[in-house]
Amino acid sequence: MIDPELRAYLDQRFEGMDRRFDDVDRRFEEARREEEEWHALTRREFNILAENFRGEVQQVADGHRGLVQRTDTLEERHDRKIDTAAAEARGAMALIVRILREEIAQRGAR
Repeated sequence: MIDPELRAYLDQRFEGMDRRFDDVDRRFEEARREEEEWHALTRREFNILAENFRGEVQQVADGHRGLVQRTDTLEERHDRKIDTAAAEARGAMALIVRILREEIAQRGAR
């Protein structure tokens, strides 16, 4: 059997230790909650940044697509101009050839 004074002293010391452990547990839980909140906040901020980045990439892609379409349109327009100029040149050459043939034919008839 333990001396009652020693028992009271030990009980008092263990109660103090229990309070300290309870305090450490409380602080640990607070730190864990703060860490979870921080992680949640970080995830939200990361998702916002990722969404903004996606939007910017989409804008660049849309701009690129627009440039490609505009370039294609300009290239088609340029090709049509070249085709038109070539057709006009062929027509002019045909006219020149016809005029020269007629002139040669007239000189030969003289």
